[in-house]
Amino acid sequence: MSESAPDALLETVKSDVGRRLKYARTHHPNGRLRTQAALSEATGVSRRALGEIEAGTANPSLDTLVKLAAGLGVERVAYLLDEAVFDQVNSEFDSLRQNIEVKEELGVSSVVFRADSEPPSPRDMGGILQQLQKWVTAAQKANNHDGGSSRP
Repeated sequence: MSESAPDALLETVKSDVGRRLKYARTHHPNGRLRTQAALSEATGVSRRALGEIEAGTANPSLDTLVKLAAGLGVERVAYLLDEAVFDQVNSEFDSLRQNIEVKEELGVSSVVFRADSEPPSPRDMGGILQQLQKWVTAAQKANNHDGGSSRP
């Protein structure tokens, strides 16, 4: 007997959720969540359940999906269910990862913004850090050009 359309769709959705979860876990900007054990601890979802979800063999409950999204720091529960939301959030994660890399490269440990201004988006923050990198590079070149002497 062949599989019904709803059953086939369910299998596809379970497989897609598993693929997205594994990608999210292994590419998360917070390197501490890259193992199933770490994600399990952060979410309260067992390692066994995580393995079954990632393999596409489990049918996770809404409760489990909400816990996983929250544990990954994602407020949009559709992250694991909707490819467009998944792509959008991962784009934001990529920007965040780039910001972290630039900050580390520059030796910046923190960035402070005025309290009366809105904090920048991750994409805007990337631009701010790139400009900071340009200024630091220019200052280093100027310092090397004048023999490293301090200016009066």
